[in-house]
Amino acid sequence: MAVKQTAGRESLGQFAPEFARLNDDVLFGEVWSREEALGLRDRSLVTVVALMAQGLVDESFRYHLTTAKHNGITRGEIAEILTHAAFYAGWPKAWAAFRMAKDVWADGEGGDGKARHQREMVFPIGAPNDAYAQYFVGQSYLAPLSTSQVGVYNVTFEPGCRNNWHIHHAKSGGGQVLLCLAGRGWYQEEGKAARELRPGDVVNIPAGVKHWPGSNSELLARQFAQGAQEAGHTVEMISLAGRDIRFCKGCLACQTTGRCVIRDDADTIVQEKMLHADVLAFATPIYYYGMSGQMKTLLDRANPLYSADYAFRQVWLLACAAEEGDEVWQRAAAGLGGWIECFPKARLAGVIFGGGVTGPGEVQSGAAMRQALDAGRSL
Repeated sequence: MAVKQTAGRESLGQFAPEFARLNDDVLFGEVWSREEALGLRDRSLVTVVALMAQGLVDESFRYHLTTAKHNGITRGEIAEILTHAAFYAGWPKAWAAFRMAKDVWADGEGGDGKARHQREMVFPIGAPNDAYAQYFVGQSYLAPLSTSQVGVYNVTFEPGCRNNWHIHHAKSGGGQVLLCLAGRGWYQEEGKAARELRPGDVVNIPAGVKHWPGSNSELLARQFAQGAQEAGHTVEMISLAGRDIRFCKGCLACQTTGRCVIRDDADTIVQEKMLHADVLAFATPIYYYGMSGQMKTLLDRANPLYSADYAFRQVWLLACAAEEGDEVWQRAAAGLGGWIECFPKARLAGVIFGGGVTGPGEVQSGAAMRQALDAGRSL
């Protein structure tokens, strides 16, 4: 929605009242408000280029650059817009425009990501969700869409933001419906595997169902995956929860045939996923100073890879435990390290450890979440 303009009357209301009226009421009040014909972002683009082409790089140009940023034009896009226009408007004019644009977009890429997200959505992001901040880890935003009949709210999560475990209580009916509008996220009910949400997904949550953040090690895995995706990589998360993963027989037939004789989920994961992956990241809770039983069994069943032309070169360990201290994760890493030593082209690239966590979701308040995100981005 275009903002009501009063600059004309404030600056020229006494000296040139008709010009002020045309500026505030017609140009901004009518022309800029015809968003059904041309959106605010596109109007900003046209205006910035038109002013630059005339060499009008003054405070009005700064105002329209700021408006363009507010309307969703990113730092990368304004750089490309001015570069393209330079060939038609003139190189010196582009230099002058760039000097001012650098100041307007001086806060880096942080706002660009938010602007890109807003352009993907039909509803506004809203204001910082300060009233409910105690129920979140990280920054969220809230935009009330309807408060009559049925409450409808748009909640936006910054990267790394998580909602705490919670239950919607009701004597009859009640519950919650989640609609994923833009970006990507995760939903999990207690005792069930996490589910990735993408635009268009709908989740019906009955009253009394405890839901949201997921296990601590899975939260680290999500952060690592998000960072890797931001770096441009394709990521697939595979949960071992509920999988049919049987123990290795030790028959060594796989060294001859290249495949395990047991046909279960472990065989599929090894042959279709692990063999072709460039990076493997194992996320596990630490039990008795070692990795989980499911993870150890999967590693045993990955024996067919020993004689195969495997693709992975980096292996990461993402782990959580109730205890703190390096000796906790070091023992688990030693177990994984023994497996990695059998694959000479691979190495242990790093360990992300969240210690001192017992309840679900507690890792969200520690440094491990940021470390996992940064590790993924470093790939």
